[in-house]
Amino acid sequence: MLNIPEKYKVEKSFAIKTFIPKELKPADKNKLKQSLKSVKLEYQIAGEGIPSVINEDYNCQVIAFFSVELEDIKHASFVANILQEMIKPLAVVRLYDHVHEAYSLAIKRLSKQDEKEIVIEEIVLIPKMSKIMPDKTKMMLNQQLDFVNIINKDNKLNYYKELLIKSYMVANENTVSFIKDIYDSKIWYNSNKAMDVFRGLKKINLIKFEMKKSTSNTEKTKLISRQKEIIEDMKNIITEV
Repeated sequence: MLNIPEKYKVEKSFAIKTFIPKELKPADKNKLKQSLKSVKLEYQIAGEGIPSVINEDYNCQVIAFFSVELEDIKHASFVANILQEMIKPLAVVRLYDHVHEAYSLAIKRLSKQDEKEIVIEEIVLIPKMSKIMPDKTKMMLNQQLDFVNIINKDNKLNYYKELLIKSYMVANENTVSFIKDIYDSKIWYNSNKAMDVFRGLKKINLIKFEMKKSTSNTEKTKLISRQKEIIEDMKNIITEV
């Protein structure tokens, strides 16, 4: 998975019941039971080869890589959202059925109310890709998220943030025309700048969604103007780092 080094391989299978939260509503609990076929922890990046981050906001000592077999990939989003809430460490979750696969990533911080609980700050789902036929999205994913190609390994949180941001870019390659320039830029050496670009991409996609809904030319003009401002800010970020 993503060319993670063999030294991090775990390959531990779990009973399905381990991932059925007791607090789920009966209908959701039943749907989850019917959706899950198997859960395996494939890799776990632990130790200080990539330094951990432990502070009042984050406890990133481990990054877990799960493979989750589903009855049908159409339930990927539903299952991923539940699992990411359950799995306390940062996790890359590969979901697959007999034909397709998808990936879920989520940045998690410690809850201010209970440090034993986590709050999801950002979550990304890479839509389904073919497991069988050559797939452009899958090829780009394997290239960009390859362990060797992740630039910022200063600590586990920065490494994971780069995984998540690039995952979002792979899933939204048409957001901006200069997406390749972002991949090739030096923002990956600065996690804060990389997150600024990520938020910019999300804002642009939200604007595009709002433009589709809008029936007002005045509102559309405002949205276009705002989009141009965000794009200009992003271009400045990737050229100034």
